Parts: sequence; structure tokens; C-alpha cells
Amino acid sequence: MKAAAVALLGCAGCLTGDLPDGYPVEAVAQLVPLDAERPSIAGPIELLGTGMPSRGSDPGVRTIAAYNVQLADGVDAFVELVNAASCTDRELLTSPEEPVAAQLLGMIRRVGDETHFFTPGVQVGDQFVDIDTETATAHAPRDARFPRIVVALDFSGFRAVACGEVTWR
Repeated sequence: MKAAAVALLGCAGCLTGDLPDGYPVEAVAQLVPLDAERPSIAGPIELLGTGMPSRGSDPGVRTIAAYNVQLADGVDAFVELVNAASCTDRELLTSPEEPVAAQLLGMIRRVGDETHFFTPGVQVGDQFVDIDTETATAHAPRDARFPRIVVALDFSGFRAVACGEVTWR
């Protein structure tokens, strides 16, 4: 069962392999809670150097890590990379050159002392399981027309609960 799930994710381009210590962080979105009464998600979503080796010719493909994001106990959240002006103005921005305004990166969840990305609800045989991919992959070129933000969405209602603007280094 596990081998089939790994093969499925490898084909989908989800697995990135182990990242070395000091992996190249090219941009950061510092997640800040949007509801002061529920500060359950905070910390950096990191956009690493260009992503998958098979896509090395596309400088916009990034591996995205959430290892240092802090989640309250029992909190899971979906994470999106969104073309938007800011966390206060989250209206989606598109153009004919950039028609995709939002990319769902997956679900984040605590694993020991780290936060990992998961692909939820993958069917393996007659079961549905969440697969720990550790990182996510998205198209996020440095020279994109629109600014980008990262939004964490409440797992049960898809309400934005944390946000951070992508800042390139």
C-alpha cells in the first residue's frame, strides 16, 4: 500500500527528496494570524530555490516548505499561494499571461517538531489516506507580474485564518 502511494506521488511531482541542512531559501511568507483571538498558525512558509530536477528548465517551479510554521495542537490547515496585492487586499489578480490566481499547496500538519505538507484524501486500494509529502511544489517565478501571498485556510470552513506576503531575498 505504501509503495503504491509513493509511486503515485512521485509521478505527480510531489516528492522532492531530503533537503540538505541550509537549503536555499529564496523567499519567505511570514504567516500571521488574522484572528487575534485564535493565534493558532504563525511562522514562515519558505519558497526554496527552483524546484524539481525534472523541471529545472522552468525557473518558476519552486519547492515550498513549512517546517518552521507553528500550529496549535490538533490544528490542520490548507495552504494556498495566491496572486493578490496584500493580506489586507486578498482579491485574486489574473491576466491572460497569468490566468491562474491561486494554487492549493496542500494541507499542513505538525509532525514531531516540524510542520509538513500533506496531500489529503489519496485513494490507496479501498482506503483514503493523507500522504506526508513534507514539502509542496508550485509555480512562483521571482519576476511574476503580480505580488503573491500565502493564505492558511481553516480545514473545516475554508476561512482564511493566517496570511503572509511573499518577500524575495
